[in-house]
Amino acid sequence: MIEYVNGISAIILASVASYLAYRHNKLTRELSNDNLQKQLFTEFNDRYDKLNEIIQFILDLSKEDIAKYKQSKSEDKIGEYTQAFIKSKINDYFNLCSEEYYWFSKNRIDDRIWNSWEKGMNDIYNSSEIIRDQWKEEIQNEGWKSFYLEAPTDLFKKE
Repeated sequence: MIEYVNGISAIILASVASYLAYRHNKLTRELSNDNLQKQLFTEFNDRYDKLNEIIQFILDLSKEDIAKYKQSKSEDKIGEYTQAFIKSKINDYFNLCSEEYYWFSKNRIDDRIWNSWEKGMNDIYNSSEIIRDQWKEEIQNEGWKSFYLEAPTDLFKKE
């Protein structure tokens, strides 16, 4: 009888210890994921803040400026920026968007955060002919694969 009680006690203790270890591991995993998500959120928002001025400049271009941009050479200026600088910053923006998408696809970015970012990305994409044209150039000949995408339409949705 004592052996039976000792056996039951050992099973109960092992079950409790297993449950506590499981809960500890789960909590540690959740905290680690939250920490990574916060780091990514902060980094991506900081990077976007650095691009915000040039993106707004691009969005504010007049039809005449857009026509001038399309016919300009890399060293030609559109307002205060050269075409090469604008192209470079748009590419930085594409890289930022694709990294956000990559981490979302790896389940490291919360759906609510991603939905907000995706809406902003699509608003910018749909508001700028220059950005749309450069994206079309970037994804030609499977160039979209360099942006961690499964398909060329994964990143931006045309309205």
